[in-house]
Amino acid sequence: MTSHPRAPDTEAVEALLRDADAGAAPAAHGYQARVLVFPDHDPPLVVKLPRPGRWYHFSRWSIRREHRAYQRLAGVPGVPPCYGLLHGEWLILGYIPGRKLRSRYLRTEDGGPHPAIPGLRATIADMHRRGVAHSDLKRHNNLILGADQRLYVIDFGTAVLRRPGQRGSPLWRWAAQQDWNAWARHGWGSRPERMPPGVARLHRRTALERIAAAGRRLYR
Repeated sequence: MTSHPRAPDTEAVEALLRDADAGAAPAAHGYQARVLVFPDHDPPLVVKLPRPGRWYHFSRWSIRREHRAYQRLAGVPGVPPCYGLLHGEWLILGYIPGRKLRSRYLRTEDGGPHPAIPGLRATIADMHRRGVAHSDLKRHNNLILGADQRLYVIDFGTAVLRRPGQRGSPLWRWAAQQDWNAWARHGWGSRPERMPPGVARLHRRTALERIAAAGRRLYR
């Protein structure tokens, strides 16, 4: 298990949020949550808050669900630490210094997979063993290349959780396959014939992906 700094207490987080305009770095907001980043705090933090207005109840539900995913993934290398859920709706995460990805970051100069790709495979395997499938790793902004040159998986808002002790529902198995497909494509591109045999065995297009590919060929 990876050790992490002690979680900040509720009063410390409340103080950060009161002074958010002065202390928070810019972060993207989506319909699932407001995101505030505090890279200079000790430890550096990301705080996810429910969206106000009509999205509030959905956003709060999504944050609480994401917290359950992080609870299962505590100590998994390649997943940011989670420090808890305050007031039932503030998700407190460790901030990972690095950069969100663009596709070129996942290739070496000779076109091979980035050296961090094997570590990402280990992270995905650990996630699945703990019953968490991310389902949206094809989006580069759900991966961060850390200052330590490890790929970190972030944003589990659309994760699918498997019930403990069970094989997983068809939805969970579909989401887990999406993770492996994304991993293979990040490292070797979208053409299975260019993948090493061990990678190609993990890459299996889902029915929706096959339909989408057929549609693209039809309209070229």
